Amino acid sequence: MSRAEARFDEVLRECIDDPVITIHRKVRMADILTVVPGSDQWQHWFNRISSKHVDFLVCLGQRPIAVIELDDRSHDHPKRRARDEFVDDAYEAAGLPILHVRASVSYDQEPLARFIEEAAYSIAHSNGRT
Repeated sequence: MSRAEARFDEVLRECIDDPVITIHRKVRMADILTVVPGSDQWQHWFNRISSKHVDFLVCLGQRPIAVIELDDRSHDHPKRRARDEFVDDAYEAAGLPILHVRASVSYDQEPLARFIEEAAYSIAHSNGRT
């Protein structure tokens, strides 16, 4: 983990006041998302997700509820933007909200806390569960 990611991790943890919500760092996409077995081009899609990691995975208990990517200048390059678009589309298809945060020397905790709270609320109140 880079220094910027370690600092951002501290900020994220300060945003959480619910002991059931946890933050996991550097999680492999294939450990979060599943390619439907037997689907057309299964191996191709699995290879695309198995080699990528998310910066931060937010969980409610054991259930993933959101993804947060810390974007530095490398995300400005065309190849990286194409990678980010693929990742965003994959998480959107899985129903996991993703937030991109530009790397900085300081962060406004309010929008981060609100994003996490809204993701937790959405999951807690979906499918007839409270």
